Amino acid sequence: MALCKHSISHGTHRHYILGESLHFLLDATNTTFTDIQPQIQHIGRNPRYGIHNPQFPEGEKRDELRARLLAIYLSDGHVNRKSATPEYAEKEKDRVEYVVNLLKETFGDAHVNLKSRGNVYKLNSTTVLGRQLENWGVRKGAKHLQSFELPSSIWNGSIRVKRAYIEELIPEEGSFIHTEKTLSFAWRRIVVLDAGSKNKEYNFEPKISQQQKDFILRYGEETSQKINSEEIERTRLRMRELQELVNKAANIHDRIIAAQLVELIEGNRCKLIDDEGSLLESLGINRSCYSELIRVFKNGRVSTSWVTVVNGQDDILRWSILAPPSSGRKRVAVRNWLNTQEEKADSMFERLKREGFIEESERKWWKSNENR
Repeated sequence: MALCKHSISHGTHRHYILGESLHFLLDATNTTFTDIQPQIQHIGRNPRYGIHNPQFPEGEKRDELRARLLAIYLSDGHVNRKSATPEYAEKEKDRVEYVVNLLKETFGDAHVNLKSRGNVYKLNSTTVLGRQLENWGVRKGAKHLQSFELPSSIWNGSIRVKRAYIEELIPEEGSFIHTEKTLSFAWRRIVVLDAGSKNKEYNFEPKISQQQKDFILRYGEETSQKINSEEIERTRLRMRELQELVNKAANIHDRIIAAQLVELIEGNRCKLIDDEGSLLESLGINRSCYSELIRVFKNGRVSTSWVTVVNGQDDILRWSILAPPSSGRKRVAVRNWLNTQEEKADSMFERLKREGFIEESERKWWKSNENR
């Protein structure tokens, strides 16, 4: 676990050593962090805001914990652009508590600040973690305004690492739907085509013209939504409606603009959600991915929403057994469904063992009473 930008203290006199110096000394003496862990009391210069009793997980455990935190902070979290503070937002308190426990398991007694604002819990932690997330591939600032792809540590990770990442997707960004007519996993990501008031701050070059924005405002539907107690107004145009306008718009000029917009959206796919879909396919899970709609906000921002859906029963079984939601009500819902598919679930479990996706020692998680 890289600590190159952090200070580490030990002993009662608060002696400090820079992380990069410690790395050099460990390499020179063929020593690991685990060997000196009992002597390290704190990471970070300010004892109030760093990490006490730090943990240094190694090997497969470290890689799995990193995968979980990457999935979480690439979804409902980000690293503050100015302070490097990691910030996380979530409506469900038990999910926030799960993330806090995960931080402690990964790093130790990390400073956390939890507040509620409206119906959302806000979790901030130490900049030590923020810099670590940067090292792992999470850029500072608004994620949607920057091009993200799946970090190489996930792509090149073991099956267990890939499963850990996927286990965090549904609690963060997705849904599990089980009705008489529908059975699916789904999650969404955003692609920004114009950052509006943030263009200058992020040196963002708009990909959409004013003429195309005006087209959306004319043909789209005005909507509003409360986000953090603030009313956000916008105009949205669903992709199926846009595709119909290619042939059915009022005049040839608008039909041309509609076709240009379709081409623009398809040419600016969400790299992260495509990578996540490929990750599923590496575990034998088929999926479909498409753009749902395009939105224009009052501040000039324009974004598209991309969704990936898994809905074949065998694919749902594979996902549910290999990488069920890690916590909360969605995990309970998947467990309840698996228990209605006992014969098929048992058969799929054995098949996954034969394919090498499940270890011989693993148990059928849905038949236990554990709740994360």
